[in-house]
Amino acid sequence: MMQDLLSRGYSKTDCLYYIAMADYKLDNALEARKNLETILRVDPECRPARILLQSVDDKISKDGWVGVGLAGLGIAAVAGVLSAITRK
Repeated sequence: MMQDLLSRGYSKTDCLYYIAMADYKLDNALEARKNLETILRVDPECRPARILLQSVDDKISKDGWVGVGLAGLGIAAVAGVLSAITRK
């Protein structure tokens, strides 16, 4: 698909940006980040890529904290069950 777009005159940076945007909206944050980093290696001043990368990083960070919270809840639940079992 990207080759087709490149052959039609789109720049590699534009193609990668729109792929990154689609990945971000589809919750593929790590893939979006990879494409945005590729863009910024070629064009470090690409403002749209920098802005989207910040959003991607925020999403990755938020998702990481949600995962930590869920793991904590799981541990607390197991501890509560074990505590209830040992009291009997």
